[in-house]
Amino acid sequence: MSEIGDYLKKWRHDNWYTLQEVATATGISVSHIARIEKGERMPSAGTLKKISSGLTKGRGGVDLKQKKLLKIAGFLD
Repeated sequence: MSEIGDYLKKWRHDNWYTLQEVATATGISVSHIARIEKGERMPSAGTLKKISSGLTKGRGGVDLKQKKLLKIAGFLD
């Protein structure tokens, strides 16, 4: 698994989202999100921006911050 995949999966589970709900909210396919979570795909900066824009506030009250996603994925220092 990748660090970004682990982070996204944990955030999704902590906030009670299904893969389908994330896909609907972000416009990214279920299979693509699942591959990112498994570490089979490295998301682009654009994909991470879509994810953070579509999921600005988790059901558990934890924000999915764009800068944090980009930093974990290595796009920012």
